[in-house]
Amino acid sequence: MTRSTYRFVDMTIGPDPHGAPYAVRAICTTCGEQSPQPEPDQGPTGQHSQAQRWCRTHAAIDHPGGRHLHYTATVTFGWLITPAEDIGLAADEPALGHP
Repeated sequence: MTRSTYRFVDMTIGPDPHGAPYAVRAICTTCGEQSPQPEPDQGPTGQHSQAQRWCRTHAAIDHPGGRHLHYTATVTFGWLITPAEDIGLAADEPALGHP
């Protein structure tokens, strides 16, 4: 059996500058149609409003006789964890001398 030493390191979480951009979409759970992809320059409030507007239009205009009343909202954005001190190699970084 191998012995290991563990320590706690303070970490912060924030937006990942290289991650996926913030995006809000809505999906009709009745038929599977999706709201349009938001524009990159739209802020979170504008994206939420656009997705909600699409849900209302989809239910009232696209399917006035149907019952398309249930939706799932998805919010996507990247987060980055930053340790307060060096904790060694990242999981996706090869060790020195190892491919």
